[in-house]
Amino acid sequence: SSSSSSSSSSYSGYHQIKALLNAAHEHLQRNEAGEALQKYLGAIQSCSQEGLGVKHAIRTRAHSGAAHASIELGQWESAATHFLQSVEGFEVAYPDAHPVKAVEILLCAKVLWLKKETDLALQYLRRAFNLLEITHGPNHALTKECMRKEREASAELAEIKRQSQDSLDCDD
Repeated sequence: SSSSSSSSSSYSGYHQIKALLNAAHEHLQRNEAGEALQKYLGAIQSCSQEGLGVKHAIRTRAHSGAAHASIELGQWESAATHFLQSVEGFEVAYPDAHPVKAVEILLCAKVLWLKKETDLALQYLRRAFNLLEITHGPNHALTKECMRKEREASAELAEIKRQSQDSLDCDD
């Protein structure tokens, strides 16, 4: 009967994770981002212990929540780490164009840009833009914002490359 005990432990583990996610969501709704983040991190740890893969829907939900809580706390490093994980999960959950995936990718791009990871941010902005055009339409505020940010990031990257080329030219 060892198989019945292992299935009951994963059953209770699953319910424990769901309880953590629900509690975290409630904390986030009450603007208690620190408490929410702790619950989301607990859920992610429990997902690992239960053997739920990095792209599992529940783990994706936990990473997405942790990213949003991290933003509220101004913890960009944490937000980026969790967004990169959640985007991977959303790719599996929503292989086609989906509004939730589009917005998650856009948020990931914004956080990466805040962290001055302009190159990676630009890649995510382009992915988000392609999806937002389909899911929200070309005239939606998010699509337009994404296009604007994509242009700004492209210009910023071109300037960085120009400056590094200028400094190389000065070294001669």
